[in-house]
Amino acid sequence: MPRASSRCAASARRCATSTVKVSVVHPGGIRTPIAANARAAAGVSNAGRSEIVARFARVARTTPEAAAERIVQGILKDEKRILIGGDARFIDRVQRLLPASYWRIVARSWAPPTTHGRR
Repeated sequence: MPRASSRCAASARRCATSTVKVSVVHPGGIRTPIAANARAAAGVSNAGRSEIVARFARVARTTPEAAAERIVQGILKDEKRILIGGDARFIDRVQRLLPASYWRIVARSWAPPTTHGRR
């Protein structure tokens, strides 16, 4: 994430004196079958894989059509950064406002709920 952003920023700087425009897309959870079609890591049980797929389905709220529309709007408006979905906006705010706590907050927000209703 941070490395990808710096690579994109470097590309944008190289293109700054040309007619090429650069927009960086930051997608949140897009409602696609990517998690269901992905291979499970070694050692992940079928139940564990099912939980991962179910969790992705719960958080991936943006439809592919809405994501595509947002990307087109961002390009037409010459936006340098195009955030897709509320989760992408949340991650962006956390990363910018609390950089030292970023990974801890993101990990907590993705942790599975406990049986007591708290994470």
